[in-house]
Amino acid sequence: MNTVFRIGEIKPLNDDNNPQIWKVHLTLTDADDEKLRQLTEHMRIDPSSSFYSKFQINMDPTWRLMDRYNHIGWIRKQQGKLSEAWAYHEDALQILHEHLTPTHPCLAITYNYIGLLYSTMNDHSRALDCLEKALEIQEKVLKPNHPHLAETHFHKSIIFERLNKIDDAFQHA
Repeated sequence: MNTVFRIGEIKPLNDDNNPQIWKVHLTLTDADDEKLRQLTEHMRIDPSSSFYSKFQINMDPTWRLMDRYNHIGWIRKQQGKLSEAWAYHEDALQILHEHLTPTHPCLAITYNYIGLLYSTMNDHSRALDCLEKALEIQEKVLKPNHPHLAETHFHKSIIFERLNKIDDAFQHA
C-alpha cells in the first residue's frame, strides 16, 4: 500500500553542526483529493502515450536514417562542406515528408537545420522561410515555453539583425 503526501513548507533546520539538514512539512492526502486525482489521471494518459510515440519513432529505421542524415549534414556544415550538408538535410526532409505528418516535430528540427545552413550560405531569404516553417510546426505541437521555440525565434532574430531589420529582430528576440 502506498501513501502520498503533499509537500508544504521547506526550511533549514538551523542546526549549526549540520547546516545541510532541512525541515519538510508533509500533509497526508486522501482518496478524495481532487488535485491529486487530476494529476494521477494526467500521468496515466500523457506520459504513456508520449513514451509509446517516442518508442515507435526510435524503433523505426526510417527515423534513425533521417536522424543520421541530419547529424551528418550538421557535421558537413561545421566542416564548411555546405553543398554536402544541404544534400544530407534534403534527404532527411524527403524521408520525413514521405513518412510523417506535416506537423511532426522532426520536420521542424530539419527545417531548423536547413535554415541555419542557408544562413551560413548568406541566403537569408531561404533561411527565414525554413525557420518560419519550423516555427509554424513548433507553435502547433509544442508548449509555448518550450526551448525549441525560443531557439527558432533566436535564429530568426539573428538573421533579421544581419539584414538590418532591427524591429523584426526585436519581435523574435
